Amino acid sequence: MSDRQAATETPEELDRAAMFAAGPPRIPARTIWIALAVAAVLGIGGAFADHSFNIQPTASPTPVTHTATAQHETLAQFVGLKPLDDKTAPAIDLTDGFGRPFTMSLVVGRPVILTFLGPTCKESCPVVTLEIAEAEATLAKDHLRPAVVIVNADPQHLSVASAHAALERRPLVELSGATFLTGSLTEIEPIWKTYGVTIEDDPTTGALAYTNVLFLLDSAGRLQDSLTSFADESFSGTATLPTPEIDRFASGIATYLEQVAR
Repeated sequence: MSDRQAATETPEELDRAAMFAAGPPRIPARTIWIALAVAAVLGIGGAFADHSFNIQPTASPTPVTHTATAQHETLAQFVGLKPLDDKTAPAIDLTDGFGRPFTMSLVVGRPVILTFLGPTCKESCPVVTLEIAEAEATLAKDHLRPAVVIVNADPQHLSVASAHAALERRPLVELSGATFLTGSLTEIEPIWKTYGVTIEDDPTTGALAYTNVLFLLDSAGRLQDSLTSFADESFSGTATLPTPEIDRFASGIATYLEQVAR
């Protein structure tokens, strides 16, 4: 039995599934976020989701403590593996950092890591980026090169110039197969909602919070799994994670994407 199958049968995963049912993927953290505990003047996303894809609407991205002891978790539990419904991913019609139109049909034929990040790559973005980059390196050893599709999650930086700059600065520049997508708020907000991603930001302070989730798609463009990433948040707002945990999460991305690609 594969980890993906076992993931739906363990008590811990049932507990995780219950959390999703109550208010799906929020931004887990091992410590309490203080910097982003501001009253968001803009709450976007999570109003609805297409339940036929088993993507449920997210609650406000208030952090949740990752309580289980990491060394006692299975890999599926550690990465928050949630098998999805094996249906074609909802459409994403946006613009890349070069001003070119993008649809998911452009990456059909390759497995896909799909996630939502801000172009300035603050908050938990550096941790997620390191995990994806490590997973890319692991997969490359097996001659598997996934497409990495990043949808802009910052309503204050939606310009094409912001998307272009995102992949030219560290740490996002470390991703070898990434496309950073953006669009107008009218274009991008329905995508956040459809994928169950909640965005909260405060234009006055620049504080930003969004759901930390990675979707794994097969080469036919079908949703297979979601993973829930996490990081430790300092009082200064810096997100970090111990190297062994970054390595283990990266291993999870690679492991389950390999299964998806079979």
